[in-house]
Amino acid sequence: MLISYFSLQIRQYRAAYQIINGTVSKLCLLFLRLLETHKLLSMKTGFPPIANINAKILILGSMPGEESLRKQQYFAHPRNAFWYIMGKLFSFDSTISYQAKAQALLDNYIAVWDVLQFCDRTGSLDSAILNNSIIVNDFQTFLLKHNNISNIYFNGTKAEQEYRRRVLPNLSGIQPIKYMRLSSTSPAMAKLTKEEKLNEWQALKSATTNSS
Repeated sequence: MLISYFSLQIRQYRAAYQIINGTVSKLCLLFLRLLETHKLLSMKTGFPPIANINAKILILGSMPGEESLRKQQYFAHPRNAFWYIMGKLFSFDSTISYQAKAQALLDNYIAVWDVLQFCDRTGSLDSAILNNSIIVNDFQTFLLKHNNISNIYFNGTKAEQEYRRRVLPNLSGIQPIKYMRLSSTSPAMAKLTKEEKLNEWQALKSATTNSS
């Protein structure tokens, strides 16, 4: 009887231990998932692309700056030369509404996106991006869907670096694409005037002419 009693107690202890151990494991997993969710929520999040299936040119930045994130618009900083350059190249007033500017790009077969989907960054500078926080956009799916894109232009060095490092090696079955880096339109690239940047970005205008 005594042996049976102790055997029963042992079985009950084991069952209780398994329940507790399983509960602790589930709580730990839940905690890790909450941490991951909090991490993503605290990270910078990029925008959907400006694009349609007719796009032949893709312009890639790195991640929108703080002013762009606040306004939820690409290149929203008033001293960013992007819209000034696009207006000069494609003959539209760069002070028109954001929606009208985006449509002007689409009308000229141009798409805009960023290489990064998520990242941890303090401020707006690319140099402040934590490399181990970077999650890139799904270019495999995007380029298969937008298979008329034949030229990709990088708006600055960081976009090109991260694309070549994290995106290009993983692409497969994609149409041939020509790549070119242009000087960043960001005000952080202060060694060039917006007129000098415009002159460099004429390469994009030539590409749209040749591909039309």
